[in-house]
Amino acid sequence: MSAPRRRSPVSRARGAATLLLFVVLAGCGLFNTQQQQACPRVTLLEEAARVIQFRPSPVRDLTDMQFEGKIAGIGSRCKYGQTGFVDVTATIDMIFSRGPAADSEMGSFEYFVVIANPGEEIIAKRVFSLDVAFPAAATRVAAREELTQRFSYIPAADANLYRIYVGFQLTREQLDYQRKLHR
Repeated sequence: MSAPRRRSPVSRARGAATLLLFVVLAGCGLFNTQQQQACPRVTLLEEAARVIQFRPSPVRDLTDMQFEGKIAGIGSRCKYGQTGFVDVTATIDMIFSRGPAADSEMGSFEYFVVIANPGEEIIAKRVFSLDVAFPAAATRVAAREELTQRFSYIPAADANLYRIYVGFQLTREQLDYQRKLHR
């Protein structure tokens, strides 16, 4: 029977370094074979992509415009939980204009985020308020809103079957005006 072979300190250090590298790479997901699930799609509702606020008047002329808001772009990312929940973070880029009838340097807007299940049924809706300050000489300003919505995607097998809709919260009069413009 031979005596157990002793490893040199350099050999032990190399072995420890190799083990440490393996653990770090495994933690980074290099050996992870599970694919990233697709995120729910965040969609801008075209009819609600723009809002125009007029001063109180029966006339709807651009000279009567106080403020206008446009959603210029949306982006999203998501993170799946282990228990059937997904967190979707939406980024909404907006451009606001102050019109000739504005009597204030502050505009107030509302926008919504709706979550619809795979059957297109609304399961959640939140309306957010946004006050926009216009510096004295500015007629246009930009804003970026970032918000996270968490929802359960059970009993659906995958959260990417859900849809998230974004747009300005319009009054009936504003919606009718938008539809008239796009005919």
